[in-house]
Amino acid sequence: MRLSKIVNMEVQRSEGGGLKFGDMVWFSLKFMFKRWDTLYFFIPVLVVKLLSLLYMIDVVTRIGISTFDTGEPKVIDMINLITQFAITQLILLFIIWIFNSYAVMCVYVAAYRQFRKKRWNAWDLMQEYIGKLPGFLAISFLVDLIVSIPVLIVGIFAAVTGPLAFLLLVLVLPAMVYIGIRLSVSNISYVIEGKSITGAIDRSLFLTKDKFWYVFGCSLAFGILIGIITFFGRLIIKLPLMVLGGGELAYQPFSIISIKILSSLLTYPIDFYCSIAIGSFSFLIFASLVFMKGKREVEKPPEPKLDIIR
Repeated sequence: MRLSKIVNMEVQRSEGGGLKFGDMVWFSLKFMFKRWDTLYFFIPVLVVKLLSLLYMIDVVTRIGISTFDTGEPKVIDMINLITQFAITQLILLFIIWIFNSYAVMCVYVAAYRQFRKKRWNAWDLMQEYIGKLPGFLAISFLVDLIVSIPVLIVGIFAAVTGPLAFLLLVLVLPAMVYIGIRLSVSNISYVIEGKSITGAIDRSLFLTKDKFWYVFGCSLAFGILIGIITFFGRLIIKLPLMVLGGGELAYQPFSIISIKILSSLLTYPIDFYCSIAIGSFSFLIFASLVFMKGKREVEKPPEPKLDIIR
């Protein structure tokens, strides 16, 4: 591969009409580091996660104080505290889901503009596309609901079938994967092409028709690569902390809870970078499908148009 291609992040078409898989991988891996300002998209996510950690520290501290004062925490106080903690964490998880969806949506747009070799600014994109967030969330929820239908059906029959419920679940997993792949570019079509919610889902079904194994294979291969990067990245960070937190070389002032909190803080950037790479690669799959499948004669060209990189 030419050095200029690696540096300039070029993505070329293959003989089959789509984008070259190797170029797609290189683009995605370089994009998450070359344009480090994409991390700005995840600042709201980081803030809420930090609040969640601080709240967890507060709960653990209150339990420790109660145990120290009385010898053992009161059962009623513990139940109230755990209930409050569970409800608060659920609310925070919901907020994180919203902010993370917002960040991923911005990554799609940033990857698209980088692919088109157009200038873009992270803060400008965040302001420009905030209005699309409700529709983006609606599509995400609708797609997840559709993918979960087989599980809901198994849950209904579980009361009747009993032990066979697990077997039914195994049987419906391929159906869930198939449905998920067919709907996998709905969100991207909504953001990039400006489709409606139903139009984006219909567009995804059209683009992925007869391309299931292409999307599945590319996604699986890149997912394994990102999984390896994430594993070793986390391992590099956690190994020194594990030594500090336990074992013969342990430094006693580091408690288990402190190690877990510090580990979470240090691994957040790895999670964000991997989300950027995955979002960029997902966009490129969408672009590749557009090039391979083309557009229906009865519909207008997608706006903005994906020009071919020669």
